[in-house]
Amino acid sequence: MKSSAQMYVPSAEDSTRRAIVNELYFALSKLGAADELLAIVGSWGDTMDDARTLDHLRAFNRNGTMFKEVICRAD
Repeated sequence: MKSSAQMYVPSAEDSTRRAIVNELYFALSKLGAADELLAIVGSWGDTMDDARTLDHLRAFNRNGTMFKEVICRAD
């Protein structure tokens, strides 16, 4: 029985980019990076495109958070 859905096969470029993201994530984790920074890097190219990732990184670098509004802090 054939399926009409095609399986997505990542290109070599996609695979290399994902590997870079993974290595960045692990390096930052070893350095004790904030969870928000790890979330940004881990989502880059997966659930966030380049432009959104850059926006979140800029916000994180300026404000210490990627969120526009923080309702409650635990610290």
